[in-house]
Amino acid sequence: MGIWNVMPINDWEWCSWEMMEHFQRLTGFKVRVFRNLQGELSRQSFYKQDVDRLMRHFQGLTKVRQNEFIGILVKEADRWAGEEHRYLKSIKRKNFRSVSNRDLTEIIRQWVDLFPRPTMPIWFAVIFDQWYPRPTQMPIFKKQLGRVRDRIGKLHDRSRKVARRLYWEAGRRRGVPADLVWRATPPEMLALMEGKNKKIPKLSERLRHVVFDSLGSKYRISTGKDAKKLTEQYDPQPKITASRSSTLRGAVASSGIARGRVRVIILDREFSSFKKGEILVTIQTMVHYVPIMKKSAAILTEFGGLTSHAAIVSRELKKPCIVGIPSLTSVLKTGDKVEIDATKGIVRKI
Repeated sequence: MGIWNVMPINDWEWCSWEMMEHFQRLTGFKVRVFRNLQGELSRQSFYKQDVDRLMRHFQGLTKVRQNEFIGILVKEADRWAGEEHRYLKSIKRKNFRSVSNRDLTEIIRQWVDLFPRPTMPIWFAVIFDQWYPRPTQMPIFKKQLGRVRDRIGKLHDRSRKVARRLYWEAGRRRGVPADLVWRATPPEMLALMEGKNKKIPKLSERLRHVVFDSLGSKYRISTGKDAKKLTEQYDPQPKITASRSSTLRGAVASSGIARGRVRVIILDREFSSFKKGEILVTIQTMVHYVPIMKKSAAILTEFGGLTSHAAIVSRELKKPCIVGIPSLTSVLKTGDKVEIDATKGIVRKI
């Protein structure tokens, strides 16, 4: 489904067991998740059999029933987005260092209960894009899902800023080194604060490689040989060879024509190198990419569809944008000069 460069403490709401269970309560469908974090980049996907089962169900519904199905997800996302907004507002300026252990524990408990709930409808929007890749397919549903996807994405981006302060303080109080705090999950930090765990298991081993999955009967966190075995079984990573062709193709997210030099951005620390007028080439964008998206002449992403963050923001900014370009970040390198025809979804090296 995609690749990110965020740590478990910031990304847990996007891949948690609680998220999966909430979606199952809403729809009756369990969509299990697999997340493979190696170094600074994580690959997240859903179990194909579960997604295929959901697709067959949705496509077998009448138009009225499809509308009801989407309506439930959109309404639920909006409901919990409102709760998330109020919660973030209430703790935005809080000095976590000055609150009691009891209050800090309660803040984390609310986080664990709240944040997974609006997330799976956003993943459904990503899945929906893959089912219906053309702009003319299900445009009304895509608009509805795209709106809530953008709203939740912005809220989760706000949460990242708060999370750094909140969980660092929890780690400080429970003796978790700062460089390891970000490899924990919020439920683990909550268990520490409640005294249920003396320490978080295998935390230091997660620095190199960790897999989070819900393929079994419980949420599983694997490291070392176990993580490697699961990766080989469920997340094979074929070697990508650069295409000999000078032309790449993807889906048009925002039409237009552009020409310029490429700047490949993979990690957040590379943002400062981006110059006004360059072509942004990345795996996929998130809310905190917006400042460099505004500076770009055009936006190209390897992943994503018409409800993706890049697609929504590029249309708002009226920037040419093509999404879902296979092997994009392997073929194009910083400094390459390209010509973009975002009316036909074509990128050419020149």
